[in-house]
Amino acid sequence: MNVLKVGISISIVLVIVSAGFAAVTQMDNIGLKEKLSSVKSELATLKDDLNSTKINLYEKMRRLNDTESFIRSFFAAEGKFYSATDTESTADSKYDLAGNYYDLNEWDLAIQYYGDAMTYYSSAGQKYRDAASLYENAKNYTNNSTYRELCEALYNMCMSGSKLMYYMYEAAEYMKAACQYYKNGDYSAGNDAVDKANSRITLHDEEVENYNNYLTQYKNILLNMT
Repeated sequence: MNVLKVGISISIVLVIVSAGFAAVTQMDNIGLKEKLSSVKSELATLKDDLNSTKINLYEKMRRLNDTESFIRSFFAAEGKFYSATDTESTADSKYDLAGNYYDLNEWDLAIQYYGDAMTYYSSAGQKYRDAASLYENAKNYTNNSTYRELCEALYNMCMSGSKLMYYMYEAAEYMKAACQYYKNGDYSAGNDAVDKANSRITLHDEEVENYNNYLTQYKNILLNMT
C-alpha cells in the first residue's frame, strides 16, 4: 500500500523595503527538509514491509473460499487506490518543481507548475473517493468479519487521503496566487497568500496522523489474517 504521508514545507517570504527599493527573499527551512527526508526514508521501509505482507492476501482469500464477487470487487478498489497514489505522486512532483522555481523567483514557471499540481491533486482526491466507494461496496459481497474490517480500514484511509489531496490542492492554489502577486509587485498580498498556503499545510499535517492510523490498522489486520 501507499507509504505514510508526510507534510510538505513551504518557503517563508520576507519582504525587505529600503529607500524605495523592494526585494523578495526566500528562506528555506533546511532543518524541516532534512527531517522530512529522514522520515520518508523510514516510511519507505514500512512500505516495503506492507508490500511483502500483502503478497499472500489473494491466496488467503482464495483459501478461505470467499466469494469470487468479493475478490473482484476488492481488487477493483485496489486498482483505483493505486491509480490515486500514482496521480498523487505526479502532483507532488509538480508541487516540488513549483517550489524550486518559487525559490528562484521564476514566477511564471512557478505559477505553471502550481497550476499543474492543482490539477493532479484534484484528480487524486477524486480517485481516492472512488476507491473508498469501491471498498465500501465490496463489503456487500462477504460475511467474513475480517474482510469487512479490512474494507472499513481501507475506506477510512481513502477518505483521509482525499482530505489530504484537498488541503494540498488549496495550498498549491494559494501559492500560485502568491507568485502572481509577487510578479506584480504586490508583496503584502503575496505574503498573505503564503500564510494561507501554510495554514492548509498545517491542516494537511494534522490529517496525516489519521491516515497513518488507518494504514497501521490495515497492516495489523493483514498480519493477523490466518
